[in-house]
Amino acid sequence: MLSSGRGIALNIEETLFINIHAPSGTYNKRARSTFYNERIAELPIQNNNSILIGGCFNCLAAAEDQTPVPNICPELQELNRRLKIEDLWRLLHPTHTEFTYHHKNGKSRLDRIYVSRAGTGNIAHAEVYSVIFSDHYSYECSFHLQKGKTVGTGSTWTLNTEHLQDAELRKQIAKSWQECLAQRAHYSSTTE
Repeated sequence: MLSSGRGIALNIEETLFINIHAPSGTYNKRARSTFYNERIAELPIQNNNSILIGGCFNCLAAAEDQTPVPNICPELQELNRRLKIEDLWRLLHPTHTEFTYHHKNGKSRLDRIYVSRAGTGNIAHAEVYSVIFSDHYSYECSFHLQKGKTVGTGSTWTLNTEHLQDAELRKQIAKSWQECLAQRAHYSSTTE
């Protein structure tokens, strides 16, 4: 997880899945720059990983992703170059734009999924659709992983609950839960 809490990564069968939420707004331009230049470097990205990084980027890497006036983020363009990742939507739909955020002055494609060239063969589909619980549209893609190895004697996975007997771990879980409950009062709904 990123120290800022704005990103999390999960490595499954040599594919690194990353979800981010970049700082938003014109007033956070410097924070967004730092996020792309420094914070993403905290994630466990290795050259041998196939990468799929998605979320709300809160800026643009291409002019066709915003109307009426595009506001390009050079730091995001550099991140894409450095990680050798490509816009999944553009790979599947090179001439069609689905905007994920609409506002009174225009519309933008702030929510995207990028994928490394090594992972493009595993993409099944991508779609954008409206949802009632957000001011952004939802972006979904299907990604096929290779069949994994079966570990153990059967094909059913069960949680090893021995670690739940660890008093220190239980104390940390209880503390985190209380912190979450305390933060709940700052939001108008569970989904916010």
